[in-house]
Amino acid sequence: MKRALLALLVACGGGGEVTPPPTDQADLLATLEVLSAMGEKAAGTPAGAQAADYIAGRFRAIGLTDVHFEEFTFPQWKLVSKSLSITIDGVVMSPGFDVFEASGGGQVTSAEIVNVETATAGDLAGKNLTGKIALVVRDPSFHRSAQYQNVMGAGAAGMLYLSIAPKNLRQVGSVRFGWEDGGTIPALTVGADDGKTIKDAVIAGKNVRATVDVKITSAPGTGKNVVGRIAGERKEQLVLGAHFDTWFSGSSDNGGGVAELLAIAERRKIRGKPKYTLVFVAFDGEEIGLYGGYDYLRKHDVVAGDPILAVINFESPSAHNPDIAGLVHSNQPKIDEALQKAHLRQLYAVYAGLEVVAQL
Repeated sequence: MKRALLALLVACGGGGEVTPPPTDQADLLATLEVLSAMGEKAAGTPAGAQAADYIAGRFRAIGLTDVHFEEFTFPQWKLVSKSLSITIDGVVMSPGFDVFEASGGGQVTSAEIVNVETATAGDLAGKNLTGKIALVVRDPSFHRSAQYQNVMGAGAAGMLYLSIAPKNLRQVGSVRFGWEDGGTIPALTVGADDGKTIKDAVIAGKNVRATVDVKITSAPGTGKNVVGRIAGERKEQLVLGAHFDTWFSGSSDNGGGVAELLAIAERRKIRGKPKYTLVFVAFDGEEIGLYGGYDYLRKHDVVAGDPILAVINFESPSAHNPDIAGLVHSNQPKIDEALQKAHLRQLYAVYAGLEVVAQL
């Protein structure tokens, strides 16, 4: 994370500035620990509001001006209860499972499980899914929300999603498509090991069935972005952001991004007035469909016409695997020129256009 901090400060620089000492890694860790202790910071929850208050307090302590919240509404999905039982030739199997955010509710009794691989149009061709459970394999380049839409459209009564993470860990997240309220059929996720057992049995022609019962509610919820700024010599803006809503404690996704955002704000404040106005935004509602980001775009670009030159977003910068550390950017020559001038291309294993985001 330190190398990104140094390079970004170059990109946001102005003239005649004070150079602060290197960022203390212990300070970054302290931010992570505070945020982690709040638990899962889902949009519209008390923990989410606590995180927003903490970030606003940090913005003010750093000396940012015009620190404020910007609220938005969204359909807030809540899981009430869940159950899953699978039988393979009559033998009961009860794998660990989770329910995806924005899954539909419903009860399905002893429905046949059908393997549909990654649920592309080609995978579904010729498959009769009416009243059946679609067994779907994760594809990093084809988001689960699109897979869910496909199996719903094909008449499936539910989706059983096979994760590919090690140690039988389960993929969590949302199957929300656009800004819809949610789906109409249950969408469940199981680990890779349990999933292999189920899939192998289906491929072998065994009688594999599932009984599912999911109860959910949905009602209007409120999230809020946290905004602060450092006025520059010019009114044109560079917007720097990171989302603070999480699944679970979210230290990697995206506590590390928030820690980096705060550290850059603090260092940039010490350095004095920048050339361009810097706007720091902690986004809410990213995990369920980028609600906070799109709300900011609507209010500040579409409606207000703020003079935004570029947006720099920090997503999981403290993730463990350096091979997937990436810098992706819109395909604008000026953006590429500025990033290369700041020597950012040399720092990342992946340097590419935004089209690769689905694969990271």
